Amino acid sequence: GMNARLGFSIAAHLEPEVLIIDEVLSVGDAEFQTRAFGRIKSLVGAGIPVVIVSHQLDRVVELCTDCILLRQGQVAFHGKPRDAVREYLRGSGRTGAVLGESTDTRLGIRLQSLVGPDPQPVGSGEMFTCRVVGEVLTPEVPPHVVIGIAIIDVATNQTMSRIAFKDLRVHPVRTGTFVINFRLQANLPAGLYRFDTGMWHEQEDLLIQGPNRIFQVKPTSDFFGTHQLNAVAEFVP
Repeated sequence: GMNARLGFSIAAHLEPEVLIIDEVLSVGDAEFQTRAFGRIKSLVGAGIPVVIVSHQLDRVVELCTDCILLRQGQVAFHGKPRDAVREYLRGSGRTGAVLGESTDTRLGIRLQSLVGPDPQPVGSGEMFTCRVVGEVLTPEVPPHVVIGIAIIDVATNQTMSRIAFKDLRVHPVRTGTFVINFRLQANLPAGLYRFDTGMWHEQEDLLIQGPNRIFQVKPTSDFFGTHQLNAVAEFVP
């Protein structure tokens, strides 16, 4: 660890023409990681080519414009960082869901697609919107189908929030397409997250996973902890 820190410190301050970094962002304490990330970000901003090998997915998305996913030494994916992260999570079994429309139709409903969050990072504490498009396959849908969402921290695979919208119980009288709009506040630290959708029968607890999307939260103010309260303070002299 100390050797990696020393090597990075020397290389990063020599104004290199090209900088190649292998997992150094995960070395050292939080203060060193913050300084290292800041230095790399300044080099990228100055137009210096930087190649990063890392499993820190949020850093990859924030720093990179092009991404290659390797599996057993072979190129498994090449494209935009967000798409590469999604492919990596699907291949590692950490998504917990199929990235696309759900194929389990036991509840008579299918969640087809998810629009949003926006490809641009959302500020911590800011509002963002998502839209879920689904289809009713049979009019005999159970009367207590609950649709819910979850926010997952990609770095830790930790569920940050899970919400069941019981007031959105689906009991349609005909088949066809339906749309549900969600409006949420990103009360989260800066990082990379996954927006999950799902539904279940309230009485049987039968979970059916729907589509999900990767989104990024950018910092808007300094805070410590796991949740951003979006507090406002007024100073009175």
